[in-house]
Amino acid sequence: MSGSSNKGAALDAGRTRCLEIGRHWPGPSEHDRWARIMKPRITIITLGVADLPRAIRFYRDGLGFPTDAKDDASIAFFMTGGVRLALYPKKALAEDISEDVRLSPKGFGGITLAHNVSRKKEVAEVLALAEKAGARIVKPAQDTFWGGYSGYFRDLDGYYWEVAWAPMCTFDRTGALIFKE
Repeated sequence: MSGSSNKGAALDAGRTRCLEIGRHWPGPSEHDRWARIMKPRITIITLGVADLPRAIRFYRDGLGFPTDAKDDASIAFFMTGGVRLALYPKKALAEDISEDVRLSPKGFGGITLAHNVSRKKEVAEVLALAEKAGARIVKPAQDTFWGGYSGYFRDLDGYYWEVAWAPMCTFDRTGALIFKE
């Protein structure tokens, strides 16, 4: 198989993966009922952190995420495109969920956060910025099986961030990710 055929197949696989969301959507009548109860959106992602002032400095000063939070804040909200990112002490977050929730040891928790960029070269630039701020690069920028380009860093509290450029995606005027058809 030629290199261009492989790339075309990978792009098709990436597009298919992006469009699969629509295949799992409920039918019209069921959707109408759900839409009244829960809108299909995520408004805040809260990361439980070990050292809140340190985490605030990492995201605010190191990565440049906009916030009004000072180092002594009890919670921090960052203004990101669409979804807000919040930082809260990990122990307090577990207690807020339920007294039965136990903190787990460090390691991969089964979740990644993604930061998509507009141009391929920006992947390496963002990874370098994260590393300078104190993150550990766990996967350098490289071509992906799905036709894009990405790398991963681990933040100060062990959360994995993918920095990705996807040729099958673009952004709307608000910065929300749009999957091209």
